[in-house]
Amino acid sequence: MRKKFIGWAVLASVMLVASTICGLAVRSFVGPDIDYDPYQMAGARMAAPPPQRIRYDLVNRPPTAFDPPEQPGDRESQELLRPLRAISAEKDVAELSDRLAQFDTMRMAEEEVALGFYLHRGQPTQLDIDTAAFDIRGSVAQLLTDRPALFPTGAAQVLRVRWSPDRREAQLLARHTATADGRKTVCYTRWWMARNGRGEWLVYDFDFRDTHLRFLATRSYLVNHPVKDGLPLAANGPEPADLASFQNYLQAVYWLSLTAAGNDPATVNATACANGMVQPAQIPAVSAARHAMQQRLAALNGNPNGAATYANVVRREYPDTPSNVLAEATARNARKDYAAALERVRAYRELIGDNPEAYREEAKAEAGLKSDPKAAIAVLRKGLDVFPGDRALLIDLARRVPADERETVGELIAKTATADVLGVAAGLFEAQFPSIVDGLATGFLRVKPQDSLAQVRGVQAKVALSQTKAAGELLSKFRTANPAAWPATRAAILAEPRAFREPGDYYDLFARAGEAEDAYRTIARRSQNLAWTPPNSPGIAAAVKQLDALNTAHAAKFPNDPELLLWQAHVSYARGDFAAADAKLATAMAKLKKPATDDRTAIDPEEAPAKREAREWEWTAYRRLRTQCLAKLGKWKQAYEQLPPAGDTFDQLANRFIGENDEFSLAELLELHAQKHPDDQDLPYWRGEVQFLRKDYEAARKFFLAAQRQKADANAAPDYRTHERLVRTYLRLKRPADATAQMDWFEPRPLMGGEPKVFLHAVIAVAGDDPDTVLDILDQNPAMAAALYFDPDATALLTKPIFTPVRQKYPPPVR
Repeated sequence: MRKKFIGWAVLASVMLVASTICGLAVRSFVGPDIDYDPYQMAGARMAAPPPQRIRYDLVNRPPTAFDPPEQPGDRESQELLRPLRAISAEKDVAELSDRLAQFDTMRMAEEEVALGFYLHRGQPTQLDIDTAAFDIRGSVAQLLTDRPALFPTGAAQVLRVRWSPDRREAQLLARHTATADGRKTVCYTRWWMARNGRGEWLVYDFDFRDTHLRFLATRSYLVNHPVKDGLPLAANGPEPADLASFQNYLQAVYWLSLTAAGNDPATVNATACANGMVQPAQIPAVSAARHAMQQRLAALNGNPNGAATYANVVRREYPDTPSNVLAEATARNARKDYAAALERVRAYRELIGDNPEAYREEAKAEAGLKSDPKAAIAVLRKGLDVFPGDRALLIDLARRVPADERETVGELIAKTATADVLGVAAGLFEAQFPSIVDGLATGFLRVKPQDSLAQVRGVQAKVALSQTKAAGELLSKFRTANPAAWPATRAAILAEPRAFREPGDYYDLFARAGEAEDAYRTIARRSQNLAWTPPNSPGIAAAVKQLDALNTAHAAKFPNDPELLLWQAHVSYARGDFAAADAKLATAMAKLKKPATDDRTAIDPEEAPAKREAREWEWTAYRRLRTQCLAKLGKWKQAYEQLPPAGDTFDQLANRFIGENDEFSLAELLELHAQKHPDDQDLPYWRGEVQFLRKDYEAARKFFLAAQRQKADANAAPDYRTHERLVRTYLRLKRPADATAQMDWFEPRPLMGGEPKVFLHAVIAVAGDDPDTVLDILDQNPAMAAALYFDPDATALLTKPIFTPVRQKYPPPVR
């Protein structure tokens, strides 16, 4: 079995639901306040005395019949929301026992028996039911203690209820607001409830809209399949591949819940997660879930035929999956089968009720059937009556309404949503349809004229439409109306990519408003990495031309601006005229205040922090570029001796020489630095770098180990570069076991978290001829494949026959 490298911390519902299932399958999830029952062990169950009675009445019991969905009254909603509010309360607000009391664990156990939890055992007994109730209570207690986000927090609203004929049971669809990774999302959850003897509503099952895998049904699948000597999975633990599949599926669900468009980073993460899943052999619900995820990804990535194929598979594997019904509607719309799409939307509503996606798919189908945009607009407006402020519905409405109604939509956004919707609209429409953003922003500002985000979008839309005069009038209006907020608004306007792509338009705009100097600095400083960009990089010539034009325009108004020389030097450097760039920088730096000391940490207590920060940025910007110029001119010693702080200049030059494989210049620079700063704690590391460039790896190893020990003795945080060099040194010494041991030594260090550590694991796996581990890592981190092919310690080895499966799944990039 491959060694797994799960790169992500499994978030939100992923770890929570998967942990639930683990907890149900193994005893480690017993609640903290519940005594251990020896009869929970499978072997003890087998040896238990005969039960007093057998619960024949639960076997093959038909599921509760629910009436069609309806909207509950206010009183009914409040009664149904009571247990949900108690469950989702924060830990310091509600005691664990109060939250546990909202679950009817005995009813949950009986429902499990009815679902076939103990089919492998024959007829269920009362002991089976008592045991299951105990298991459930312990698992839920653990979840509420350590995984509280499983149960959505925040505001909840009951959207639809399906009552049992006697109205003592209810299946309800609730909308919960939540925040994940700083983004506000809406979660739709189905809950099954029943009244207890006192008439109170208690939960006995639940699922999530995006999975529609019922908690108890999935538990039944995971623990009901016999393995190893006929014992159930509850005794032996789930098959690792099956549980990993379920975790990966739920991880992908989480990413898709944040997805706004097919090229959204969340979709990329979801795709990687779904591709990394192992096909489960024993769990039909998980297999169907995996195919449902692939269906949604296919639809998002513009593959309607693939989406339709997966939809048919899921329908066969797990027919009671409402989210799949809606996904079928998406696939039918993509294939222009609009009548079938409408039928699927109606079927979805019968199963679970409304949601915004249903209205979006209905609008597409209506527009396709009637060839009339008014039909789609009517559907979207109806959806916004039910889901006011929904971002996707508002964006779709803005896309479809005629030009003279866009301002009305902007007013609706201001009344029901936030200016963030305008940001999404700008991202979607500004390049080709800036008039849509202009109309939305105009309407929004009519309702909320002080909203700074709307002001930004309004100005940008006017500039995109070449309406510079109108944009200038907006600027003056905003600045006059709220002077205190104006600096933030100005910075936000100039921070947009368009301000750099078209600097002349924005510079002229702010120059008319009397703010040319601030605009010049803000726009030009976005070019500070121009000198470090390879000259053949895409777009570099255009960027240099734009900066040159900006410099010319600014020089005509402010020829004595001291910062003008810096950006003129950037243009000269980018065009290869290093002498001209150095001359400009030398002239400008003669007027700057040098650092008072070579100590990089020295601070003048009498200097105001803001002034010190501005001065340090200014000196550093000039020093870095002039160091580059002097190195290009072969005068790097002059840079080291004349451009303090010497430590910063040394680091810049040393890293440059390493990048150029210039061992001689690095060794000479190191000796100069060692004479000037003999107490520098990084000297062993740099001496190791010299030996590494000389390919004397044994000598390099000793220096790197000395650097590592020195850090440890000083209780300093270990640095990644020493560790990475040690790993590669061992690989080049043909000692992969030592490279792995070095990874183990560094594993607990927090600095080694994230992708760099995983990438080094991949390099070690290549050196160790381990294609399975390489595939596992790339399945979880597909973006690493290109970098791995270019890695100096992996590129040649990846051509070996043993790595043919890797090359087939992740083809080498074109060089």
